[in-house]
Amino acid sequence: MPLTEARVDFIISLYMETILCNDREACTTGEKRDCRTLYVLLVLCLIILPVWHVFAAEVTLSWTPPSTNVDGSTLTDMSGYTIYFGTQSGNYTYSIDAGNVTSYRLDSLAPGFVYYFAVTAYDISGNESPYSREVSMYVANNDISSPVISGVYANNIKSTSAAINWTTDEASDTQVEYGTTLSFGYITTADTSLVTNHSQTISVAPSKQYYYRVLSRDASGNLSVSEPYTFKSAEQADLTPPDIFNIQVTNITSSSATISWMTNEAATSQVEYGFNTSYGYKTAHDSSRVTVHSVNITGLLSYATYNFRVISLDAGYNEALSVNSSFTTSNTPPAITSFSGTPGTAYTYDVITFTASASDQDGFVVRHEWDFNGDGHYDSDTGAVPNTNYRYQNPGTFNASLRVTDNSGASTVSSPKTILIEASVSQPPLTLYLTAEPSSGTAPLSSAFYVSLSDTNVKIISYEWDLDGNGIYEAKTTTSPISNTFTNPGTYIVKVRATDSYGATATSEVTVVVYNTVKGKKGSSNRPQK
Repeated sequence: MPLTEARVDFIISLYMETILCNDREACTTGEKRDCRTLYVLLVLCLIILPVWHVFAAEVTLSWTPPSTNVDGSTLTDMSGYTIYFGTQSGNYTYSIDAGNVTSYRLDSLAPGFVYYFAVTAYDISGNESPYSREVSMYVANNDISSPVISGVYANNIKSTSAAINWTTDEASDTQVEYGTTLSFGYITTADTSLVTNHSQTISVAPSKQYYYRVLSRDASGNLSVSEPYTFKSAEQADLTPPDIFNIQVTNITSSSATISWMTNEAATSQVEYGFNTSYGYKTAHDSSRVTVHSVNITGLLSYATYNFRVISLDAGYNEALSVNSSFTTSNTPPAITSFSGTPGTAYTYDVITFTASASDQDGFVVRHEWDFNGDGHYDSDTGAVPNTNYRYQNPGTFNASLRVTDNSGASTVSSPKTILIEASVSQPPLTLYLTAEPSSGTAPLSSAFYVSLSDTNVKIISYEWDLDGNGIYEAKTTTSPISNTFTNPGTYIVKVRATDSYGATATSEVTVVVYNTVKGKKGSSNRPQK
């Protein structure tokens, strides 16, 4: 219930001589200055206002301003007044510029003290008079109500500290009592600042249950103590990164690989990788905390070497980085885009032309191996050349295939190509006629050799030539004629052996006579040497 308003007026009338000048000390020595006398009437009025919990008071000071100077002339340059006050006589710890008024109210004075007041006057030039006569007033303490505490809670709870917070309905100090039992045992140093919103940090040990209560005392010394509250401090902060071990690379393909590792405590998973130890790429951070880790890396280049390291963060956000490791993605085999054998149906000894086309995304093709009869054995290797010819000597159905290999050793085998070979139709015997033009002459003799056939419809696939008559066919062509130069005199039997498309062969020969180039003398001859 509000206190009854009480008003006590003290009117003290007095005349006091105050000297206004730039130098107070000079005025007291009697030097000539621009000085004048002010007559001040000081009235002290104390009012205790009706409030619920009074913990401060108001005092109103009033005074009558001077009107004339010391010489009796009218005072025209008066500017204002300064109020000085404190709790010790003659020792004023506070001052307020009241301005050019004749009454001023001081509020928020702490009760329970005697206050001492004095006033000075100053002109427009800033000249200030000495203090007026001092007056005093005792401000009674009528506050007997303790602060009301509310909203008590703990936050920012760590392994070593916690903040205790609360609110009071009036300005009061701040203190916390706490411990691991309801007997408490610890109390903080009181913060004597008078506030309504309170917060104080206490020191705690990790992982313990704490009990606490808060204390607040108002300006009148009224103390309030809250009921007990409780909280549990956080676990000891983890400052040690996890240990990483057993790093493995598995499931390596031409475009992906799986990195796995283990940690000694639950931690997150991430892999940093690239073509050198600067890396440049990272997998998405898997925030799941586990001890067995596995990360799949995709989008890799084939047959490329990658450097990598693994990253794991524990619950305390301590980061562990592994040492650098590396792996090489697998080679992508070459791709066969076409493979054909033409004609697909033919007779024995017919020429079958095989042609292929292949590409390799991470290298180039270096070998073409041909399996003409499909028995798994490659009959011909043409290297980088993608075509070849073959003659089947026996009739049948053959599943020809091709194997291509790239520069890194990866191979691809084609789908089989079916070739149907039929037996050759019976043909008349092959007959050859070989002629030489010229067939004789002096050395050196250059002759051309022509082959004619008994059947012009026969297709000759090869000609084998014995040009010196020694029984060895030292030259082979697919067409005729051919030429040869004989540098030594003599008689030469030139032979040819031809093979047609059905495998039939025939031979023919012609004689070439080469004479000595020296003119004959008497008794000599230019016939060929034997």
